[in-house]
Amino acid sequence: MLYVVIFVCSFIAFGISVICGGGAGLILLSVLNRFLPVIQVPAVLSIGTSSSSFSRVIIFYRDINWKIVQFFLPTALPGVLLGSWMLTYVNSLWVELIMALFLIGNLPQVFKGKDYKTEEKELGMSNLLTIGFFAGLTSGFISAGGILFNKFYMKIGMTNQQIVATRAANEIVLNIVKLIIYIYLGLFTMTSLKIGIVVGCAAILSSYIMKKIIPRISIKWFYTLGFSTMVVSGVVMLISFFEKFHR
Repeated sequence: MLYVVIFVCSFIAFGISVICGGGAGLILLSVLNRFLPVIQVPAVLSIGTSSSSFSRVIIFYRDINWKIVQFFLPTALPGVLLGSWMLTYVNSLWVELIMALFLIGNLPQVFKGKDYKTEEKELGMSNLLTIGFFAGLTSGFISAGGILFNKFYMKIGMTNQQIVATRAANEIVLNIVKLIIYIYLGLFTMTSLKIGIVVGCAAILSSYIMKKIIPRISIKWFYTLGFSTMVVSGVVMLISFFEKFHR
């Protein structure tokens, strides 16, 4: 029964993440925390996100913005190494609070109601390198948080498919590196490995089913849903922070 519940929750979470441009990891954090020790959750999530990224790269390959990928990864990889190392030494509680407040700060964007354009805007190399590092850092530390950088993808005028595809291409290498690091750190048990495989299967199935839905969503609704998901994820993380803080 445990695996069925996790499969269903994972399928829904990754389905929502396709429509909203991310957030599956943050949604599943609260679910997996109920069944696994906190330190094992990032390892389980890394299997699911790796599977999801791999399937999305295959499905949306033609929509990948390689200019962003080539500047994102060089600093993201050191970031993910540092974040994974921090996982065993630093209390993630305060990082969770900072991320929650940052996500909730996007609330005004939900109600702006402006028309988003898909004209690509140039972004400086230094900005891409900085974003890559912090994306890798948060990814390695909690194996989630990619949705933190949705605002960046949206502000440079990318389409629905381009956001999904480019994020997947950026994250697939990071997820593989995280898997190797988590195995090296001994964060996997037989139970967490089984749950990770269940999450991964749900992620792949969700990607293929959502393939036909995402092109039907207007760019305005896609961006509105994306910002809404960021805010909701922030609220969930804030509640989780206070629950852990008062234990």
